[in-house]
Amino acid sequence: MLTKKNHSNEPKMNMMRVLQEHNRTFINWFRETIFVDDGASKTLRLLAIGPNMNVPTWKGYDINNYSFYTKSQDDKSSMQNSGVVVDADSDHFCSASDNNSIRASMPYFEVIQQIWELDYTEFRVLVFKCK
Repeated sequence: MLTKKNHSNEPKMNMMRVLQEHNRTFINWFRETIFVDDGASKTLRLLAIGPNMNVPTWKGYDINNYSFYTKSQDDKSSMQNSGVVVDADSDHFCSASDNNSIRASMPYFEVIQQIWELDYTEFRVLVFKCK
């Protein structure tokens, strides 16, 4: 059974601190929540367990009719496919004492350094390590 932690003896946490605490504790909360829920899907249970620790790496990967290459592999080719862009939404604060976050969407363009394939037994997740 999950219980709420009593924060009455702690100083009031501002929103930025709450988000930091959420990020720090999320994975343990997620695992505990999924393992006690008999109705949790197989996919959620596999995510909570985590991937196989043997992670294959690739210099190139084809997915959904797109080809991706690491920068080192791209340097050997005339066709460049190591650049990726992600639009990320995040909360921004002016200072540590600010409680009014501003949600912003920021595009990030990076170059693939490594390609990892995480194996969760029933499915795989592709991860790009970028710089």
